[in-house]
Amino acid sequence: MSDRVNYANNNIPVIYVTGDSLGAGAGTTGNTYLKQLLWGTGMLPQIVNSSIGGQLFQQIAMRQGSKPIFVSGITALNGITKVGITLINGAAPTTSNAPLSTPSDTTTREMSGQIEGKRAIIERSVVGAVETYKIYSYFGNTTTIPDGARFYPDDAVIYRDALQIFWWGRNNVPDLTGLDTAIESAVSYLSEPRRYIVIGVLKAVTEITGTASQIAIDAMNATLIAAHPNNFVECTPPTVAEMAALNYTPDATDNTDIANGVIPTRMRADSTHLNQIGYGLIAMRVRSLMQSYGWI
Repeated sequence: MSDRVNYANNNIPVIYVTGDSLGAGAGTTGNTYLKQLLWGTGMLPQIVNSSIGGQLFQQIAMRQGSKPIFVSGITALNGITKVGITLINGAAPTTSNAPLSTPSDTTTREMSGQIEGKRAIIERSVVGAVETYKIYSYFGNTTTIPDGARFYPDDAVIYRDALQIFWWGRNNVPDLTGLDTAIESAVSYLSEPRRYIVIGVLKAVTEITGTASQIAIDAMNATLIAAHPNNFVECTPPTVAEMAALNYTPDATDNTDIANGVIPTRMRADSTHLNQIGYGLIAMRVRSLMQSYGWI
């Protein structure tokens, strides 16, 4: 595809973020990359972060709006009574095909939207090891729901013209098949002018040069760079200049990690997730790209 970017400052009112635990900022309770993103810019756009830890890119795409959500297994929307949904996208809700599922937690989550022209809420809850999806309406709406009816999430409609940031794919490693197509669909779903940033798949500190995961991640990132050359942010090791900007002095372990092609251990909370400094590196790169287009 040819990049579709808007080079003029359009007074970005909202930044909408979709992703997994990296997008959610797992690894630090302090300054995630989103909290650091606007430091020093004087800009105060609303940042809406819908990232859910543990999710696959297929699930994230459903919440973003580029992958449809189809509801089956019920006969009617029954007002405020919560009605169980037995099928979503043609299969029982699982962590691979349901938009609010994740193996990372049992948190009850809701997603508002419309189905058959009526306002409705889909709820995900977990009791014990049993996950349940239900649908209901805040407004007491009742209507027949045919099998295969499409549910339109509010966020997918409201933020379609926002600047969107995609950080997808980490939980699909090493099988990243289809991530490039999913990102393309996500971009195509946006309203014109399409303003977006794709953050590359982050390698774990153990996914060094020569490992199967490194090969898969680097291949996918190369594909994404080729498709979105003006909208892509690398998750590569920091440069000397970037470490200086972060007031970070590398040690021998850092230099070994960098030589192995991964963001250093000391910039991480664990083997995969970043700490405040690691998120600061990503924030600096995202901010630089946004500033180059006058978006902030």
